[in-house]
Amino acid sequence: MSLPTTVSQHFERAVLLERHPAWFEVDERGTVLQSGGYLDHYGLGELEVGTPAESQADFLVGYLPLSGGNDILPMVQVPSGERADVHLFGEDGRGWILLLGATEGAEGRAERQQARLEMGLQLRRELQRDAHGLADALGVLVLARTHDDTFRAFANVPGWARALWPSGDKRRVEDVFPYIESFLGDAEDIWSRRRAGMLRSGPWTQEGPSATELHLEATATCLPPVGDVLLIELLGNRYWERQRILQLARERRLALDELRQQHDQREILLHCIVHDLKGPLAGIQGSVDLLATDPEVPESMLDLLGTARRACRKQLGLIEDIVSVFRHDAKGSDSGIRPALTPPIDMVEFAFEAYQDFHPSFAAAGRTLTYDAPGHDKSLPARFDRRRMERVLANLLENAQRYTPLDGAAVIRVKQEGDEVAVCIENEGKGVPEELRETLFDRFVRASGGGGGTAGLGLYYCAITVRKYGGQIRYDERPGGGAMFTFHLPLAERD
Repeated sequence: MSLPTTVSQHFERAVLLERHPAWFEVDERGTVLQSGGYLDHYGLGELEVGTPAESQADFLVGYLPLSGGNDILPMVQVPSGERADVHLFGEDGRGWILLLGATEGAEGRAERQQARLEMGLQLRRELQRDAHGLADALGVLVLARTHDDTFRAFANVPGWARALWPSGDKRRVEDVFPYIESFLGDAEDIWSRRRAGMLRSGPWTQEGPSATELHLEATATCLPPVGDVLLIELLGNRYWERQRILQLARERRLALDELRQQHDQREILLHCIVHDLKGPLAGIQGSVDLLATDPEVPESMLDLLGTARRACRKQLGLIEDIVSVFRHDAKGSDSGIRPALTPPIDMVEFAFEAYQDFHPSFAAAGRTLTYDAPGHDKSLPARFDRRRMERVLANLLENAQRYTPLDGAAVIRVKQEGDEVAVCIENEGKGVPEELRETLFDRFVRASGGGGGTAGLGLYYCAITVRKYGGQIRYDERPGGGAMFTFHLPLAERD
C-alpha cells in the first residue's frame, strides 16, 4: 500500500473502528493510478487503472479532477447500496479518495450530498443534449478529451465530419486535423489549469471526402461536468466572407500607401513652387522698397511704387495662405502652435496697427476705413502668434476693401464680450450671397463680383487659425447692407 501520511492515518484509524476503509489514487485528470482496501464492500471491486475514476464511481462526477485541499462527502450512496463517507485529498496535482463506512446521524448531509450528485449528473445530461443541438443546427463537431489524450465525439457527428470521424470512434485529433497540432499546445493552457474562456485556432483549409475543400476553425474550452472540449466548426460561407474582408483591408492599405506617396510628392512640389514664387517676389519687393527711398525718383512714381508694394504683399500673403492650409490639411493640426506658451498681446493695439497699415490703401482705392475701440485705453490681451494673426486681419481687411463699393466705408471694431475679446470687420455693400454662407469658411469658396485675385483660401485660413487659439469666427449680415466678420479669442492674463 502506497499512501501519503495524511491518508494513511485516516486509513489506520478506520481499520480500528471497523469502518471498512478503501482507497484509490488518481492523477491530475482524475485517472485511476492504483487502489486498495475493501473496495468489494462498496461494490467497486478492482478499479481499472488508466481509466477515469468517475466513469466507475458516479458519485465523483463534478469533483474530479481534484482542485487541491481536502473535502468530505458524507453519507454517499455507493454501488453496493451501502452509505459511505468519502474523503478527498488533493496535493501536487495528484489525489486520493478514501471510502469509510458511514457514521450514524448524517442522513441530512447525505440527502444534500445526493442532491448535489444528481444535479451534477443532470447538468452533464443537459450539456450533452445542448451539444447535440449545436452539432445538428450549426454543423459543429464536439469532441471531449479522454484520459489518454485522445478525443471522442460528445454529441452527434455532423454530416460533413462523418467520413473523418465516425460516431463512437476514439482518435488522436491531430491525425484527423493535422493543421491544428500546434494549436493543441496552446489549448493545453486552458485545459491543464481548468481556466474559463475559449481559445480559437483561426481558420484553415484541408481536403475532405471526395477531394472537397473544408474550411474549418477549432475552439478549445473547458466544461467542468464534461472536461476538456474541442469544437471543430465548418465555416462555409463565413470563410469566404472573412476572406473578402481581409482582401478589402489589404486593398485599402495599398490605397492608403499610394495616397501617402501622392501626398509626399505634392508636398515636395508645393515647397518647390513656394520657393520659386517667394524668391522673385522678395526680390521685386526689395527693389520697390529701394526705389521708394531714392530721392531721385520722381514724386509722380511714388504712387506706382506703393501699388507695386501692396501687390507684392498681397501675393506673399496668398502664398502664406496656401502653405498654411496645406499643412493644416496634411497634419490635421499645427504642432508648431502652442497657445499656452505664446505671450499675451493687447488686441486693442494689435488691431490699431492693422488699421494704420491698411488705412492708406483704402483711401487710395476711394474707400474709407475707420477704427472703433470703445474704452480703447483698456488693455484686452489674448494669446496668439503675431505673424499668423496679422495674416488673419489682412485677409479680412483685403476682403472688406475688395467688396466695399466706391466711396463706401469699412470699420474695425474691438470690444470685450464676457471673458473674450471680439474683433469685427464690417463693410458696406451687398454682403455675402445666401447660397455661399454655409460654406463660406471652406476651402476654395469664392464670391463673384469682388474683383477676383483670390484662391478662395483666405477665409479658410482665418477659420483654422482662430480655432487653433481657442476662438471662433462667424459671418453676419450687416444692418443696412454689407458684411460683418467677427472672431472671438479668450482673454488672457498679462504675464
